[in-house]
Amino acid sequence: MLDKDKMPPLSPVAPRLVALRQPPGAAEALLAFLPSAEDEAIVGEVQATLAAVAMHDGKPEPALVQALDDKQPLRRAVAAAALWQEARRTPVRWCASS
Repeated sequence: MLDKDKMPPLSPVAPRLVALRQPPGAAEALLAFLPSAEDEAIVGEVQATLAAVAMHDGKPEPALVQALDDKQPLRRAVAAAALWQEARRTPVRWCASS
C-alpha cells in the first residue's frame, strides 16, 4: 500500500532529462525540489543539472543567483557549486584595453 504523504523517490534519469531538454523554469523547479532530495546521489544529479542550465545568453540563470542568498544552506551550496561548475566550463574572453 502506498503512503499518500510520501513522494516516490526521484529517478536519477529525471534531472538528466531536464539537463538535456533545458525547459524554461528548470532551475526554479530543481531548487524547489532540492530540500526533498532523498540522498546525496540525487543532490549530485540536481547539482549537475543546475550547472547545465546555469547560463543563458552568457548570463547566469537568475534563480541560481537568487539562491545564493536562500535561507536553506543546501540551496545556497548547490547553487554556488552549479554556477562554479559552469564557470569552469565556459571560456572567458579577456579584453585588453587600449
